[in-house]
Formats: sequence, C-alpha cells, structure tokens
Amino acid sequence: MPTNIAVDLSGLKGLHVPTTPDVFPLAIGWWLVIILCFLFILGIYFITYAWMHSLRRQVSKKMTEIRKISNTNEMLKEINQLAKQLAISRFGREKVAPLYEDEWVCFMNKSAKKEIFSKEYVDLLHKSMYSKKSNIPDSKYQSILQDYEEWIRIILKKQEKH
Repeated sequence: MPTNIAVDLSGLKGLHVPTTPDVFPLAIGWWLVIILCFLFILGIYFITYAWMHSLRRQVSKKMTEIRKISNTNEMLKEINQLAKQLAISRFGREKVAPLYEDEWVCFMNKSAKKEIFSKEYVDLLHKSMYSKKSNIPDSKYQSILQDYEEWIRIILKKQEKH
C-alpha cells in the first residue's frame, strides 16, 4: 500500500460545505407551538383567576364564615350585611344603599319575585339586630337564616343570567 499519494483538489473549487443548523430562527411550526402553549397557559390563568374571584365563590366563603359565628345577633347582622352587599353589586348602590328596615325587606321580597320574608318575624329580626340579647327563638332564627340563604341563591342565579 502506498502511503504518500498526492491528490489534486484543484477541480473542487465550487464545492461548499453546509453550515451547522442553528436553533434560531425556528421554523414556523415551532413558533405556532410556542404561541399555542403561551395562549393555553394564559387561558388557564384567567379561568383560575375568574373562578377564584367569582361572586358565587366569595358569597359561599362568606356564608361558611357566618355559619361559624356563635352569637345569633352577630350572625344575623353579618348575613344581612352580606345580602346588602350582594344587592348593591346586583342592583346598584343608588337603589339599595338608602334602604333599611321594612323598605329593605320589601325590596328583598320584590327582587326575589316572591315573599320570602314574612311580616311576622321581620319585626323580631329588626328588634334583635339592635339589642344585646337575642329575642328570636331558635325555630324562628333558623327560619330567618334559611330565608336569607334562599334569597341569596335566587339573586346569584339572576346575577348569572344577567
């Protein structure tokens, strides 16, 4: 075998060696994959944000806190305040904020389109809210609490449709 062979490469002047492929610029398919992944992550973020800050979730969380209150007068004040805040968010501050006592109860019945709160224990409710001791028997108290919860459910359903 010959070891020293001379090779004439003068005829190969037009031959170019390809460059190594770079990562950038990416092909259009990769750009589409990156954009779709970004939009997917952004969509999940906004859906999670909307769920975490939804009115229904906030009301449910507040109702759980209210049920833990042992003082019945304090509990009634809190649930009434929650109902008023919900009404303000649904119907507007100008319409709801000036309402109190009988006007407020009448508004709640009217907005629910049925009489949830009867006159019989509305007086008990008002008297107990402003006294230090609860004047409401447990049976009436549970009834009032359930009525507030029913009114809140009705308003939340209307809020979703609106």
